[in-house]
Amino acid sequence: MAAIRREADREPAGIVAKRHKAGEQTICNWRKWFGAVSTDEVCRLKQLVVERDLEIEVMKELAGKMVSVRARRAAATYANERGLSHRRACTRLNVARSALNACSRLTAKDAPGLQRVYALSSQYPR
Repeated sequence: MAAIRREADREPAGIVAKRHKAGEQTICNWRKWFGAVSTDEVCRLKQLVVERDLEIEVMKELAGKMVSVRARRAAATYANERGLSHRRACTRLNVARSALNACSRLTAKDAPGLQRVYALSSQYPR
């Protein structure tokens, strides 16, 4: 649209409309709406659309109920690996950005007891 609008600035709108198989009124509307849009802004808009499409695709892949912090953290890490920015992934999945780099403080001696607790919780669900 921006390229056609620039052509219409150099030539009459009727000739440009016939060349691109668009209505003359359409080109005049584009001139009114996108009059001050530069090519840099058009490139930035295209980039935003690509980012939005990637975000939608990743969120569809992650569709499901993520209640635990561990599941949300794993989903945010996956989204980040797929190309979504760190900030956007954490915002969409409701995870603190500092939580992605957090490590468990459990020591090796606590691990066997923790495994027993997980085994009991899976054996006796709520």
